[in-house]
Amino acid sequence: MVVPDTLDGFRDHVRAFIAREVAPHAERWTRERTVPRTFHAAAGAAGLLGLKYATAWGGANRPYAFTRVMLEEYGRSGEMGCLLSLALLSEFATPHLALYGGEALQRRFLVPAIAGTSIVAIAMTEPEGGSDLANLKTTATAIDGGFRIRGRKWMIGNGSLADAVLVVCRAADQVEGQLPRATLVLVEATTPGFSVVRQLEKTGLHATPNCELLFDDCVVPADHVLGRPGLALPQGLVANTFERVALATLATGAMRAGWESAVRFLGERNLLDRSPWRHRLTQDYVRMQGIERIVNDAAATLDGGKPDHALVLMAKIAATEACQEVLQHAAQAHGARGFLAEERIGRLAADARALTTGGGATEALIEALSRIVLPPVLRAQ
Repeated sequence: MVVPDTLDGFRDHVRAFIAREVAPHAERWTRERTVPRTFHAAAGAAGLLGLKYATAWGGANRPYAFTRVMLEEYGRSGEMGCLLSLALLSEFATPHLALYGGEALQRRFLVPAIAGTSIVAIAMTEPEGGSDLANLKTTATAIDGGFRIRGRKWMIGNGSLADAVLVVCRAADQVEGQLPRATLVLVEATTPGFSVVRQLEKTGLHATPNCELLFDDCVVPADHVLGRPGLALPQGLVANTFERVALATLATGAMRAGWESAVRFLGERNLLDRSPWRHRLTQDYVRMQGIERIVNDAAATLDGGKPDHALVLMAKIAATEACQEVLQHAAQAHGARGFLAEERIGRLAADARALTTGGGATEALIEALSRIVLPPVLRAQ
């Protein structure tokens, strides 16, 4: 399917996809706690998995503004529990392959991922240390012709659907407590020693499976390393900006939808002029407007290949944290309806909770941002 050339036309294209491919099935997928693999194939056929990628890979070669529109609509839909599975593929996993995979891995894994016929997941988080990369336990031990991977990953999105997993590992001889010499390795799901231990039960985002994965002496060839061994962390600085802007954009779409729903709900009941909601919702509007500008500015830096890391961190922190408060207000404005899974506002509020932890928890990102914005002031003294 040809991706429309205009942003307005493309927004209609995304909305039609959601109405056609998601809405009729979302309730069942939520009960089953997974989307089917055919969902990714449908997204690939609609051109939604490769908007920013070259046509040589099967992508649409569109400016990042098209990806931003897509993610806004994912957030607005009230079906983020299903649609996050697509975003995990297109915004979390495939950027690493596109930037560091090399021609052979790109041809074998990136091209079918963009088509939606193959699913790639990325595995950073671990059961004990979360996403604290200074305390990675999963190891990659160099052997003749490749690496032996040993360890566990946890809360891995699309883990039970994946044909391949991009695994962040530390060197086996790494000194404990030091920032690890991390390597990003592609492990195919058919590799002996790989298994899905369990699917985790969550409080939201039910149709996107998150799993615990085991790598029990998985042997992978040397050409399955993305980029250079030991340099996964600096390499990830660029690739990770895509997932953080994606989460920020999902948040702006979700809170805008919740806010609009609250305004309509109260307005239809003639409650806006006789309650404190008028001022609260206006204050939320001011906050949303400012944050959307930050997110849009951060998204614009992705087009040139030189993302503004401080701006990206600001966007992720501000948007995902504001989303919690705005949606809390919106859910409260709906009364008991705000806490029902059958209501769009209830799903928006439940699903958005994870946005502050995905792509790095707010507290960790504030620390990272402080290391960018504070030193220049201190050096100027």
